[in-house]
Amino acid sequence: MRQMILSFVMATMVACAPDEPSRQVTGYSEVEWVYVAAPGNGWLTEMAVQPGQRVNSGDLLFRLDDELQQAQVQQSEKRVEQARAKVSDLSLGARQQEIDTLRAQKREAQAALTLAAAEKDRWLALVEQRIASRSQGDKAEQEWQMAKAKLANIEAQIKVAELAARRNVLDAAEAERAAVEAEKRQADWQLGQRIVESKRAGRIEELIHHQGEWVNAGAPVLALLPDDGFKITFFVPEQLLADVAPGKVVQVSWSGQEKAQPAEIRFVANEAEYTPPIIFSNESRSKLVFRVEAKLQSEQRPAVGQPVDVLLP
Repeated sequence: MRQMILSFVMATMVACAPDEPSRQVTGYSEVEWVYVAAPGNGWLTEMAVQPGQRVNSGDLLFRLDDELQQAQVQQSEKRVEQARAKVSDLSLGARQQEIDTLRAQKREAQAALTLAAAEKDRWLALVEQRIASRSQGDKAEQEWQMAKAKLANIEAQIKVAELAARRNVLDAAEAERAAVEAEKRQADWQLGQRIVESKRAGRIEELIHHQGEWVNAGAPVLALLPDDGFKITFFVPEQLLADVAPGKVVQVSWSGQEKAQPAEIRFVANEAEYTPPIIFSNESRSKLVFRVEAKLQSEQRPAVGQPVDVLLP
C-alpha cells in the first residue's frame, strides 16, 4: 500500500512540474547598414560604384568637386615657403652682399679717418705757429671726430649683420612658420576629404545621390551592407539565459538551407522585454525574454528579415 501511495505522489509531482523551455527558439535576420555621407558640401563629380558591387576597405566610392580646396592648398604652400625663408634669413644674419658693401664702406671710412687725422695735425701745428686761426684748427679736429664716429658706426653695422636676429624676433618667425605649416596640413586634409573611400568591406546596396547632384555635408550618398553587418536576432526566456553567453555558438537554420549554420553570440541584453510582435506565438505572447544577437560564421546567409530557427547549445 505504501509503495502504491509513493508511486502516486511521484507521478503527481512529475505531472505538476513546469515544462522545460524548448532549446529551439525563433528569430530573424537583420543588417546594420552603413550610410556613407559627404564630409562637406559640394557637387558630386564622380560616382565610382554601382548597386550590387563589392568593395574593400580603401576602395574609392565617390568624389566631390575640389577647385576651392586645391586653391587653398596652393596658397598655403606659398605661405609656408615664405615663412621658412624668413626663418632661414633671420638665422643666418645679413646676406653676404650686404656685408661686403659694409666692409667697402669701412675701408672708405678708414681712409677718410686717416686723412682727417693728418689734416687735424697739420692745422693744429699751424695754429700753434700762429699761421692759422684757432677756428680752422677746431674745424679740422671736428672733421676728424666725425670721421672717427663714422668708422665706428660702420664697424657696429658689420658686427650686427654678421649675427643672427635677436632671439625674440627669431622665436616669433618660427612661431609664424609653425602656424602656416599647420594651416597647410589643414588645407591638405580638407582636400583629402573631397575623396571618399570605403572604411569597411561589403556590398553597395543603394545609391542615394548620383553624379552631378549637389550634396550637403553629412547627407548620405550611398548605403553599404558591410560583411560584418549581418546578424541573427532572437529572444530567449530567463531559464535559458545562462546558455547564451557571448562567445557561445548556436545553430541557425532557415527555409531553403539544408544544413544549419553556426553563429557566434556577440550580444545579450541586460534587461528583459516582452516578446516582440514579429515572433508572437500562442506560447510566448506574455513571456518576458532577453534579446540576443549572433554573427553567422559562414558565408551562407538568409535574406534580410527572413525568419530563422535557432538551436541553443
